[in-house]
Amino acid sequence: MVDSDAREEQLEHLQSITGLEGDAVANLLDAAGGELDIAVALHFNYEEGPRAGAAQQADMGGMGPDDSDSDDSEEGEIMGTPNQQPLQRAAPPGRIGWVLKLLSSLPGYGIAVRILGLLTGTLGFLASLILTPLTFLGLLPTGTEPTGSEAIQRFESSFEERYGSTHPAFFRGTSSEALQDARRNLRFLLVYLHSDRQADSGTFAQRVMSSALFSSFVDENLTFWVGDIATLEGRRMRQALRVAHLPALVVLAHGDMAPRQDGGRGGDGGASVTQALGSVQGPDVLVDERVVAQLNQIVQNFEPLLVAARADRHQLDFDRQMREEQAEEYARALAEDQAREMAEED
Repeated sequence: MVDSDAREEQLEHLQSITGLEGDAVANLLDAAGGELDIAVALHFNYEEGPRAGAAQQADMGGMGPDDSDSDDSEEGEIMGTPNQQPLQRAAPPGRIGWVLKLLSSLPGYGIAVRILGLLTGTLGFLASLILTPLTFLGLLPTGTEPTGSEAIQRFESSFEERYGSTHPAFFRGTSSEALQDARRNLRFLLVYLHSDRQADSGTFAQRVMSSALFSSFVDENLTFWVGDIATLEGRRMRQALRVAHLPALVVLAHGDMAPRQDGGRGGDGGASVTQALGSVQGPDVLVDERVVAQLNQIVQNFEPLLVAARADRHQLDFDRQMREEQAEEYARALAEDQAREMAEED
């Protein structure tokens, strides 16, 4: 399996060759099974295409199956099927693209690429057979990035070194564990997506996350989880939420606290569904008063879900207490009857 650093290098290289941007690069690389050469071949074979097909599209006004981009809603299921965006294909830049296009048109190029891919996969498999035992014995570094509580601890340490100790309480665990914790405590989950490469992330950390106003509001009303896109889990969360601009704050509801389309709760996808209730992005995320005002509005809009969940929890606790008391009373009465019978026999 290609590690994250190698994949980032592949994506950057593929982007420089093809001119693609965003998710289109990752989709192309995934379609090629992670093989850069095959991805390049697939791209330029697609660009060449049948002449007749191109002419037919020209007669239709250049419209494909769906050339319109729909705006992502701030409210929707995370685990639902995302809107499929058409790949934005650009002409390859410079001499490198011209040379690669020329090579791809040569007879047998596709076969050569597939053979190369097979050899690469075989060598990778053999390397894994050799390196895995050495890594297991501690003779080689694992090279794995931190996950779960370790990733949060690293982020917290780095944050406090730069901005101080004033910040909301970071949930130490994975995003799934954070969702379960929020559900258990009858709270919504606030996800913060962070990137050190974005200048606004530093501004947000200094002006907003370090402010007493923001920290106290979050600690009183929400469970707070940080997704750093330098980690695999942070990147997956960003992709699941379809967040375009960083930094970003997204409020999530899980399980029986997620809203349904009919106005009820519990989610349309069952108890395991997670839904985004709203988000704060763009310029507003850099001013603590605006951030708190918008988050408070989101919480207030969906407060009835929390009220209903609390009522159900109270009823369940009451019913459980009544059953326990009844069981204790029955056990006491049974013990008294047995003691009386033993006394009568004597």
